[in-house]
Amino acid sequence: MGYAEIVGAVRLDGGVKRFPMLTIKQTLAPYRDRLGAALCKEMTSELRSRGILTLPATLPTDEREWVILIDEKSALGDALALATKAMLLSRVGLPMPPGAHEKHKRLARHL
Repeated sequence: MGYAEIVGAVRLDGGVKRFPMLTIKQTLAPYRDRLGAALCKEMTSELRSRGILTLPATLPTDEREWVILIDEKSALGDALALATKAMLLSRVGLPMPPGAHEKHKRLARHL
C-alpha cells in the first residue's frame, strides 16, 4: 500500500490522475498531522523515483490543493519531457537540435 497504490491508480487511468493533497497525505503519511515542506519534498522525490511526475513540480503543503500526477512513460509524460528540454535550451539561448523529438516515440504516435 502507499506509493504502490498511488502509482497503480495513475497508471490505471492512462497515465494521468488528479488527486487532492488530503488523499495523498492519508495514503502516504497517515501518521502525520500536517504536511510540511520536507515531507512534501520527500513524497515528490519518491514518486519521481517510481516514474511519476507531479504538477506542481513539488507537492504543496496545503491539504486543500489538488495536484496532477503523470506517468513519465505515458504520451503526456513524453510531451512534458520534450517541453522541459525545449524550455531549458531556450533559457540558455539555444534552439532544439534537429531530431530531438525522435526519442519520444510514444508522443509521436498520439499526434
